[in-house]
Amino acid sequence: MQYDVFISYRRVGGKEYARLLKPELEKRGFEVFLDFDELSDGVFDQRIKDAISASPVFLLILSRGALDRCVNEGDWVREEILHANRCHCHIIPVEFDKSFREMPAATPADISAIVGAHTWAQIDTETLLQESVDKMVQRRIRPYIHHEEGQDSSASRPAQGIEVHIDVDADCDLFRFKTFVSHLKAGEDNVIHLNPGTYKLHFVSTEAPEVNSAKIYDLGPEKKCDFFEVALKAEVDLVIERKRVEEEEKRKAEEIARQKEAAEKKKRMAEEEHLIGEDYYLGRCGKRKSYTEAVKWYLKAAKKGNADAQYSLGFCYLKGQGINQDFVESAKWFLLAAEQGHSEAQYNLAVCYDKGIGVPQDYAEAYKWYLLAAEQGHAVAQNNLGAYYHYGYGVTKDDSEAVRWYRKSAEQGDAEAQCNLGFALFAGIGIKKDFAEAAKWLRKSSEQENARARYGLGIFYFYGFEVPQDYSEAVRLWQLSAEQGHDDAQYHLANCYYEGNGVAKDLAEAAKWYRKAAEQGHAEAKRMSKKLEKKGY
Repeated sequence: MQYDVFISYRRVGGKEYARLLKPELEKRGFEVFLDFDELSDGVFDQRIKDAISASPVFLLILSRGALDRCVNEGDWVREEILHANRCHCHIIPVEFDKSFREMPAATPADISAIVGAHTWAQIDTETLLQESVDKMVQRRIRPYIHHEEGQDSSASRPAQGIEVHIDVDADCDLFRFKTFVSHLKAGEDNVIHLNPGTYKLHFVSTEAPEVNSAKIYDLGPEKKCDFFEVALKAEVDLVIERKRVEEEEKRKAEEIARQKEAAEKKKRMAEEEHLIGEDYYLGRCGKRKSYTEAVKWYLKAAKKGNADAQYSLGFCYLKGQGINQDFVESAKWFLLAAEQGHSEAQYNLAVCYDKGIGVPQDYAEAYKWYLLAAEQGHAVAQNNLGAYYHYGYGVTKDDSEAVRWYRKSAEQGDAEAQCNLGFALFAGIGIKKDFAEAAKWLRKSSEQENARARYGLGIFYFYGFEVPQDYSEAVRLWQLSAEQGHDDAQYHLANCYYEGNGVAKDLAEAAKWYRKAAEQGHAEAKRMSKKLEKKGY
């Protein structure tokens, strides 16, 4: 006898499912072989093999433990699966109520390969039994059942009702009142039969279930056939493209998040390494002071892009601390940190270009880095930038701009800038003359032991510019400045000893200070030194 479907099952746990499934398939017009019902003469093995050979579809019920004994040679479920595979049956593993879970680890490779090569059909024995069986029949069984013309089989009997041809431009499932009717293929003549009447048919895309179309059709009794067209493809393509874009954006966002997380981790590690280096450099947090050890940790962090570590490493190369002095390497690391906006590195790199340390001397390049550091509030860079504007180094000379930067630096307490601003106010260079304001800034700078400011403030006291004239105070200031090596202060101090202004006249002391200023190239000091030398001083 020819069968349509052979049902294979494990008696313990699978018999109830097999008996439930057989009548459902028979109701749908299929000839079904179930060995428990069909065999009665004891010729077990041959009858089963013949039935499998005669069935184009082989249903394997995956009940709990259905494949456990397949490890045994001669196990009948194992033999049925292998024979079905040899006969080229269409094998459909059927899982009821999601109870099977997964194949046992000990399943033989040949059985695992056969069962795993096929998509499992899912049957719901509760509320969705009819729908899940219909779905399996339409998609998994009916396409593999081909009856000969004139064959007496309910599956081959002509369908009753109006022949409806449905043309769809995208694969979809057809539902009638939420009940699955058929799977429709794009580009094929999909035929269903409906009795006369009014129907609401629901077409749901299989690629994008959110795309669907519900239409009402009126089939009068006079019709023998009808044609429907359903257009879903354009909307399906849009949904698929949207999903593709969303997935791509999600993938990119996840990749960016991963990269950001990795960068943050790398950044934190570099910060920790730099701090360890600082601990060794300063000898703090229980670590002995060691420039060599500091350089080792600075290098680790610097290679990870930590700007503080790059600056610190550049400074160690500049000073030869913990590593051989190397001005080129120093400038290289200053540059890397400076490009990340590190103001101290920008200032030091500017000094390298200003003095030609490790790089060719280049005032324009020095100006660029002084400006970047100055704009971040670096006081010394602001003062140096003022000097660049005053002398026209790397930029057009502009005394007003020079004073502006001197003032920014002076207000932050930079002694050299306070001195420069004081002299600009005294001479009226880039700003209106103002002796009182000039004296104020020179005094602030003098209090920070700036030699040039002490000399300048001494001038104010000697001549009484906006301060009470006081030779003794002038001498005191010039003495301090002279001892710091300021040649003009040395010359004026010598004059005081020569003339006896603010101090007892002392030609020997005068000669000493004239000589010190002369040694620095002071022209008037040279003349006076020679004059006193002739007198034996």
